[in-house]
Amino acid sequence: MITLVLLMSLIPAVPSPDSCAVTVPLRPDWAWHYVGSALWSKGDGTGTDSATVSWTMTVVDARDVGNTRVALVRGFVDQLARYRPSEPPRLSLLVCRGLQLFGLEFGGDATARSAYSGWSDSLLHQAELLLDLPLHDGQLFGQSPSRADALYGWAVLALRPEGLAPLPASCGQNIGARFELSYRSLPDHAIIEWQPGLGITRYAYGHHGTPAAAEVHLTGCEGPVPRARGASAPRRGREPL
Repeated sequence: MITLVLLMSLIPAVPSPDSCAVTVPLRPDWAWHYVGSALWSKGDGTGTDSATVSWTMTVVDARDVGNTRVALVRGFVDQLARYRPSEPPRLSLLVCRGLQLFGLEFGGDATARSAYSGWSDSLLHQAELLLDLPLHDGQLFGQSPSRADALYGWAVLALRPEGLAPLPASCGQNIGARFELSYRSLPDHAIIEWQPGLGITRYAYGHHGTPAAAEVHLTGCEGPVPRARGASAPRRGREPL
């Protein structure tokens, strides 16, 4: 019920069920909590360290610019590919336009905030395509340029319902099929499990050279409490922009 209210408040008109805005709830103050592990190389080159990881991805703010929804997000899960305990989650952008979701990483939080507040569609030229909807089994997207193999693009696998881990109660239930997206290149690979209507339920990364790896799964969700019509909404404190 919480997820449904969040999604209905996100979209001003009746959307396609495969639209980006339905698949990914980019609503301010919505957060996903993950737990897993990470491995990284020691700075002195003498070996590796590893640790249990608790990670939170939060929509700090979101706004519509024309037909584009831009979200300022702290801790997008792909930052775990370069995890270091001393480095806190950074700001980045998730951009929803039509049937596609893009991600943009920046050199620092100030640059991300500036891109959010002064958004221009020209920034999409430097963005990574994360979703090309509707997802379907055997799909391949994101190769630029196109290749004869499945490298350097996202390969889609529809997951069988009987093999899926149940969603945490705080994240909603029974909200459709789940898909595994895998990205493979010569130096590394990444796997993202997407649950339409909710977001990322699992993330895994591995580097094929200098040791670096991470794997986390969704353990909970957090967001503004739905309210009865006419009542004011309680809010968590938001980061200053």
